[in-house]
Amino acid sequence: MHGAAASELIGRDVAEDDLIPIPGYDMHREIGEGGMARVFLGTQLSLSREVAIKVLRPELDVEGQDFKARFLHEGRMLATLVHPNIVAIYDIGENEDYSYMAMEFLQGGTLNQRVREGLSVAEVIRITTQVAHALDLAHRNHIVHRDLKPSNIMFRDELTPVLTDFGIAKKTDTEHSLTKTGMVVGTPYYMSPEQITGRDIDGRSDIYSLGIMFYELLVGELPFRAEEPLALAMQHVQEPPPQLPDDFEELQPIMDMLLAKSADDRFQSMLDFVAAVKELVMTDEVFAAKLSGETKLFDSEQFSDPRFTSRTGRVSRTSGKLKTKNTKQRKPAAGGATAVLRTGQGKAAKAGMGWKIPAIAAVLAIGIGGGIVYTQFMGGERFEGELTEEQLAQINTNLERARSFVTVKFYDAPPGNNAVEELQQIFAIAPGYPEAVEIAEEVAKYYEAEATAALATGDLDLANANIEKGVALAPSYEPIAALREAVAAQVADVERRARIDDLAARGEAAEQAGQLFEPVGEDAYTLYQEVLKLDAANQMAIAGLGRMQDKLIGDARAALAAGDTEGAAGLAVQARERFGNDSSVASILRQVNEINNSRLAEEQVAQLLQDGQQLLAEGSYVQPAGVSNNALETFQAVLGLSAGEPAAIAGLETIASHFETEARTAFDAGDFLGSADFASLGLRAVPDNEPLLAIQSEATGRLDDRARQIEQNLQIAERLAAEGQFLSGDEGGAKAAYERVLELSPTNFRATAALGQLPEQVYTAAVQLQRDGYLQAASALLTEAVSAYPTEARYGDLLGGVESQLADQQRRLRLDQLLAEVTRLVEVRPVTQASFDAAASRLKEVLTEYPNNVRVRSQLSALTGSLAQEADRISAQQGNHDAALRLIEAGLTQFDGNETLLTGRTGVADRRAAQLEAERQRILAMTGRLAIDAMPWGEVVEIVDASGNPADLPPDATTPLVIPLIEGDYSVTVRGANGGAPQRIEVNVQRQRVVTARAEFTGMSADDYFETSGW
Repeated sequence: MHGAAASELIGRDVAEDDLIPIPGYDMHREIGEGGMARVFLGTQLSLSREVAIKVLRPELDVEGQDFKARFLHEGRMLATLVHPNIVAIYDIGENEDYSYMAMEFLQGGTLNQRVREGLSVAEVIRITTQVAHALDLAHRNHIVHRDLKPSNIMFRDELTPVLTDFGIAKKTDTEHSLTKTGMVVGTPYYMSPEQITGRDIDGRSDIYSLGIMFYELLVGELPFRAEEPLALAMQHVQEPPPQLPDDFEELQPIMDMLLAKSADDRFQSMLDFVAAVKELVMTDEVFAAKLSGETKLFDSEQFSDPRFTSRTGRVSRTSGKLKTKNTKQRKPAAGGATAVLRTGQGKAAKAGMGWKIPAIAAVLAIGIGGGIVYTQFMGGERFEGELTEEQLAQINTNLERARSFVTVKFYDAPPGNNAVEELQQIFAIAPGYPEAVEIAEEVAKYYEAEATAALATGDLDLANANIEKGVALAPSYEPIAALREAVAAQVADVERRARIDDLAARGEAAEQAGQLFEPVGEDAYTLYQEVLKLDAANQMAIAGLGRMQDKLIGDARAALAAGDTEGAAGLAVQARERFGNDSSVASILRQVNEINNSRLAEEQVAQLLQDGQQLLAEGSYVQPAGVSNNALETFQAVLGLSAGEPAAIAGLETIASHFETEARTAFDAGDFLGSADFASLGLRAVPDNEPLLAIQSEATGRLDDRARQIEQNLQIAERLAAEGQFLSGDEGGAKAAYERVLELSPTNFRATAALGQLPEQVYTAAVQLQRDGYLQAASALLTEAVSAYPTEARYGDLLGGVESQLADQQRRLRLDQLLAEVTRLVEVRPVTQASFDAAASRLKEVLTEYPNNVRVRSQLSALTGSLAQEADRISAQQGNHDAALRLIEAGLTQFDGNETLLTGRTGVADRRAAQLEAERQRILAMTGRLAIDAMPWGEVVEIVDASGNPADLPPDATTPLVIPLIEGDYSVTVRGANGGAPQRIEVNVQRQRVVTARAEFTGMSADDYFETSGW
């Protein structure tokens, strides 16, 4: 809530110490509240005037937060807008504890309340155009309201609507904003397309919202309705609104411009809209004739809910006029439920009577039995129409009998002599007859009381029976209709809780029987999941699922220890699919993979060593390229699978020794380039071989410049390859270095051979990086390899696996981070509504992302448990039961139906009831009775105790009078019937005793007495 307009401004009692002290104001009571602020009725002492004081909730008044800035921003904007149709701001202030603003106290109710009382089309136009004038002033001051809707329009008096709640209004002439770019704020049912899509807006966005409200007031339902926010948004952005009913066809062109999808196609200012309406009224005689009547458009308690449903027709009385809820239905609007057909669209309208009636009268069309029309004249009770004299006489007889039966409380018994049967006879003749409706509502009050008493004893069946009687007799009596909804909610809650208990018990039984996942539907897992659908934080279900997850993981570890990697993997995958991929599951799968890879590697190593020895024997030291084609790559592949394998190292040393001999022979023959080449080949086998390094250095020194350049590039390429810089790096990578060699010597054997072997080296290195857990490095290398060798499909396949592992790793890390954050929020002590809401909000987000994760569910259970414990502590230790109940209700707002919180609420409520009963008994034990009498008679004016506190007196305080009072001294003032000076009597009341106080007034004769008393 951003302002006083968000509430209906119905005061509620609050403890005196709950009234927020504001210097300069006398605070009376709370009249509204919302998520951002509370609103109090108070008196501004300097001017002795009543004001509405809006106070930012202290937990939001924190430096560095937007809430305080937005709150003060609203007040300052409103203060700049002086207009009869905009709420006035008197004062804005801050002190050490609170930020507040004092504003005009509007006592005329909201637009929602007005429509419940009935609106004519003329009133709709009058209200809408006045609001348009107010918005025009705001727009000229570069302010867009952004949240225009009926609940933000109040009334100063009978005729003056007042625009309120600028809490999310926006200044369009400044770069400063309290909402982020692209952020969507407002009420979805009234948002413009550009507001929904987060684009820049101006005053034309409010014009669209005004059009939505205008349509709603005329038709009785919103033009766009949907259960899902996204579907509603798409309707605003894409779908044209439904056409107005035929009765309002003259307004269709105006409505089309108000609700144009593009802001450029709408009215460009509020005054343009007002001018269009004015022109229509002045130039269209047919429409002007319609406005001359007072036919009510509609009358619905459900106006604030866009999804109207048909209700039983009724007649009710408001301000001396009659209006009806017509049960005749019209074709539903696009995408919506069937709406109630409003008066002016029913039989009277189609007969030519719906609009053209005298302004002094109101017409009712009752869609029953052909339609009975009554006319009630303002200030009178005379009815004319289709009722005959005999019918009126019968109705009057039934009315008198019904009244007499109500007096003696013969509501629905005995048969043949009760008020209900008399009323039923009246309604059979004249449905909705006003006087009968009034009596029916009195009877409904009796049924309401009976239902309430039955509820107190837990008898829901009896409560429902009384409610249904009341609703059937007086469907217009709102309290019993509201009670029916409350009882229905209780019944649904009882049924839901019984369903939870049943599912939980069956789940526990299935778990104990070992039926964890089968048979489907009756397995423990499915049953516990069904419990969590009804109660997201149910501790029993969460604990059961936790035990099931622990069993799966335990069985997987046992299988792994027994060497059954296939079984362990199956159990771990099952745990991941059902409960989420946490660290335990990931660890098991990683161990399974390592064991399987190790087994495969052992087999591969044995085969490669055999191949390597064969290749040595054949003299295939480095050619042709490829593992198992030459000894060098074969032995290197062995070391990639099994680092330090002695046989492979010995094989590589044999290769190095061979090329050392070849290098010395070439050097001695003066072939220095050949000697350097042989040395380099040997160094590929044993990079740190000192004799080979010495030969390579000496041979290189004897080369000419070109040969030296070739050799240097070869050495650089081989070093880079040995360091794993195959395709990139500061020096361009081994591949680029070898290609530079071929530019100098296109037939160079070493470069050609190395380039042929490089793809295999890259793949082997990537596999090793993956195996060692360096997933980021493996991904980077494989990404380069896919680009460098596009025909090598194995790079892409391996990259997919690495990226899948990376994503899984990141998900686990994210879950761990989120759980750490949630744990911190859950463990905040003491638990307050603010801390609980913060933790609950974050938990819901995490639960949406990880719905089956038992660790997340456990935190949810811990959160509700901690709130219940804190409420119990507040109730038991501090005795503040109301605060404890408020805390639990806040929790139930977040997690409706949570068993832990419901049980906690019951415990606190029982403790509160016991305390109240104990206090009542204590007071009763201290109470005596004061019997006051006067001769000949008198009226008790006042009773005050020794501290000057007055006692409550009954409405009729004439003597004789008996009043219960707590023991103590009292002063009783009695005024005589003759108007003389009152008498004061001092009396001491004693517990459990009757004390008499008597006054005598002389000078009154018997005739005076009888005349004064009205005999």
